[in-house]
Amino acid sequence: MDIKKSLVDLTKDEIHDRMRAEAKNVAYSYNDYRDELFHRSQDEHTRALNKWTKIMSIATVVVALVTICNVVVIILTTVLNAVLP
Repeated sequence: MDIKKSLVDLTKDEIHDRMRAEAKNVAYSYNDYRDELFHRSQDEHTRALNKWTKIMSIATVVVALVTICNVVVIILTTVLNAVLP
């Protein structure tokens, strides 16, 4: 049987189960479990925000490239209209 010694090694369900059985567990207190769940939720929020930041960055680059292409087309159209009768 694998003995997990650190809170980091536990899954969320295991942490919740141990929180409920806190009176039997002398290794960690209820506050230790609560703090670990809080830190995990903070990590999850950070990862989600990082994903959205990457998506917004890519979208900004795409919009910039499309704008540049539109400007180039306008310039070429103007030049060709001036050169060709």
